[in-house]
Amino acid sequence: MRPQGSPWGAFQPIMKKVHVDPGICGFECTITTVRRDRQIVQLTIESECKQIQKLAEAVKELELRDIVGKPFGQSGLVSAAGRCKLHAACPIPTACIKAAEAELEMALPRTVTIEFQQE
Repeated sequence: MRPQGSPWGAFQPIMKKVHVDPGICGFECTITTVRRDRQIVQLTIESECKQIQKLAEAVKELELRDIVGKPFGQSGLVSAAGRCKLHAACPIPTACIKAAEAELEMALPRTVTIEFQQE
C-alpha cells in the first residue's frame, strides 16, 4: 500500500516555499510551488532581478517530464532561462527544479549549499 499524499496515492495539494540568496548579485528570490495534480506543479517566482522576472512570466508550471524526463540542460525551464538571458551560474533554475521535486514528493525538501572555503 502506498502512503497518502505521495505521487501515487490520493492527490493532496500542498505548497513549498524556497528562499534563494544567489550571492554577489544580491537579487534574492522566493519560489513557491503548488502541486496541481500528480504530475504538474504551479510555479511562482518572485525577485527584483529583471531576468528572473522574465523567467517567471515564461514559466508558470513544471511537469514531471520537465523534471525527470529530459537530459540536463534540455528542459523547458533551462531553455527559458537561456532565452531570458540568465547568467550561466544563476542558481534560480536549479532551485525551481528542486522545489518542484519536493512538491511532487520525488525528493525530500533539504537545503542545498554552495560554500566557498578558504585554504
